[in-house]
Amino acid sequence: MSLPDLYAFLRSGIGEVHGYMLEALLGEGQSRHTALQKWALTVDIDRIGASSYRLIPALYAEAGADPVLAPHQGRLKGIYRYFLYRNSRLLAVIERTLRALQQAGIDFILIKGTAVVLQYHPSAALRSFGDCDVLIHLADKPRAEAVLAGLGFSLKAPAGSSPRNRHSDDYTDSAGNGVDLHWNALAECRTPRADDGFWQRSRQITWKGMTLRVLAPEDELLTAMLNGLRDRHQERLDWLYDAATILRAHPDFDWALLRQEALNRKLQIRLARALAVANRFIPDFPTEAVEKVFATEIAEARARSDAEGELHRLMARLFEEDRAGLLNPVRLLAALRPAVGLRRRIKGMGPRQDPSRNPA
Repeated sequence: MSLPDLYAFLRSGIGEVHGYMLEALLGEGQSRHTALQKWALTVDIDRIGASSYRLIPALYAEAGADPVLAPHQGRLKGIYRYFLYRNSRLLAVIERTLRALQQAGIDFILIKGTAVVLQYHPSAALRSFGDCDVLIHLADKPRAEAVLAGLGFSLKAPAGSSPRNRHSDDYTDSAGNGVDLHWNALAECRTPRADDGFWQRSRQITWKGMTLRVLAPEDELLTAMLNGLRDRHQERLDWLYDAATILRAHPDFDWALLRQEALNRKLQIRLARALAVANRFIPDFPTEAVEKVFATEIAEARARSDAEGELHRLMARLFEEDRAGLLNPVRLLAALRPAVGLRRRIKGMGPRQDPSRNPA
């Protein structure tokens, strides 16, 4: 089983125009130019979706001078300038917030979009981000909340459950700037020691005179892929841009470590699906190396996809062919028996990654 084979069985949701944009942004040489031409001819800038909109600054920086973009150049330049202004203002708020957390003696790791911008991009415009995500220890949550309150931040939505049943809280100030306070990095893994490996492997960077913790590249990629696939693909494409950026910056990337962390968290099947999508759109993706390390997980992901597709078709056929009969309890139980068997088969293939049950 190969990554291209697995991708063929996934309903990725990445449409034709989105695909052209990804290939134009991430590709190389003539294939990149061809994709750029196709995107320029098919895109409607006035009706562009949020997923493409977030990538326009990066595309403009890479290929804005290409003549094929001449009809759209004014709009693309305007969008680039908008993101530069918006993100620069947000970074000023983030700088003030991170300094205050450090002065309060709170240990944290900068994660997700802000961390990607600070490490890998020369311009704040190149990666869209709407807030600052920081990972703290749960014991530090009251002190961190006090720091945020002192800076004018308030809880975006009242927390209706124990922190043990959530992984983060969102805070905003009067200007709409946001800080996402995490005590677990991923929604799927909400136990106290789920992120021990993240903390142990974290690295340091310097920004604005501050020494900040960021994730190891393997953990950055895991976080980017799982957060990207948590939403529908057509709503989020920047995770692929992040994945390509991380991999190109770290040629010594440890794929075995990535696999082990995914196994520890019981997220290996979802990660395999993300790797198949990444392999499709990142031109220099190390297909052979990844297929060798993740051979078992790729096969498991394919088997689960097959079984889930079979279950979906069975349920659709059931409700289309015998709606009246389903009102009879005896007939309903008989009709559902094959579906129950399929569901058990899927469950036996590995964890479904239910956030409330993950023991990582």
